Amino acid sequence: MTDPGPRWEKNWHEYSEAMKKRLRHGYIEYGDESFAQTPEKLIQELQEEVLDISCWGLVLWTRFQAMYGVVDALRCEVAALEQAREKLK
Repeated sequence: MTDPGPRWEKNWHEYSEAMKKRLRHGYIEYGDESFAQTPEKLIQELQEEVLDISCWGLVLWTRFQAMYGVVDALRCEVAALEQAREKLK
């Protein structure tokens, strides 16, 4: 089997294009301010972003939990229908 190479290389172009798009959007909205910020201000910004990502993770986790509940309910329904079908045979 041949080595396909590092997985990240397959998506690098798409990822770098997404970064460029995000940087352009930030430049249009905020200009070049970030490059003039103090390291402390940049750390504060990063901390806020990490909190945002964590919060989005909680939202996603909560939605997955709800989906799992629906899936479990559907499994129970399918099992009940299969039992009913077996009784009709």
